Amino acid sequence: MSDLRTYLSAMVERGGSDLHLVANRVPRVRIDGSLLPLDGLALSVVDLEGLVKEASSGVPSSFVYRSVAGPPPIDFTLHIESLGRFRCHLYSQGGLPALVIRFIPLHIPSLKALGFPQMFGDLTKVSQGLVIVAGPAGSGKSTTLAAFLDKLNGERRAHMLTLEQPIEFLHSDKKGMVSQREVGVDVPDFFAGLQAAMREDSDVVMVEAHANRETIDAALSLAESGKLVLLAVQTSSCLLALQELMQCFSPDQQHFIRYRLAMTLEGVIAQVLLPR
Repeated sequence: MSDLRTYLSAMVERGGSDLHLVANRVPRVRIDGSLLPLDGLALSVVDLEGLVKEASSGVPSSFVYRSVAGPPPIDFTLHIESLGRFRCHLYSQGGLPALVIRFIPLHIPSLKALGFPQMFGDLTKVSQGLVIVAGPAGSGKSTTLAAFLDKLNGERRAHMLTLEQPIEFLHSDKKGMVSQREVGVDVPDFFAGLQAAMREDSDVVMVEAHANRETIDAALSLAESGKLVLLAVQTSSCLLALQELMQCFSPDQQHFIRYRLAMTLEGVIAQVLLPR
């Protein structure tokens, strides 16, 4: 039986993005979009339960565990000093536990390294308003937002606040100051976090939330108040991202929401991952 670090090291060394650990199946890792088996035997139920316990108990001591409380599915993060950070999703299938683990590099990539055009980088010059980053699940929105925020952090003497579930990339202060708040740990929900941002002297607010009426309304209010709001939306195109926001509101409210978007929207970026 291998320990959790062995599997995580294998994923990182092979350039993988996600590790799948399921009972009675061979561990698999996603590399350049394809799900490939790792060398070794299928995990027994006992083996998998041991890996889940290792991940969720904070053992060995080099692991730092943070969790969103509640029954499965549960999202939490692991931090291994010499390897990286990992976002874990614990769920149940067939009455047995299963883990999907996403690799988060210790160093935040630059927008240039990610291949974004200069036009996107120029949005860091915007002082207020709404910037939307759209994309399907697993398309790299968190990485894009982290790179964008890191560029802002190096350019502005400002307070930047994030609302995440869970916290993924870790930001250190540069010219600016970054406060990272985890929903379920630091604030009860995204709406409460956005309301509190008004009183926390924030200049930039990054939100990785599923679109709903309360969250979108609060995000627009922040943008209208003079803050720069970075919002992730889980859709496949710029048009669908705007439609997703509109559909959170009743038909009689949508005309006013269009007006608010027209007054605050600075840019919409939609992205998909391509095979290397």
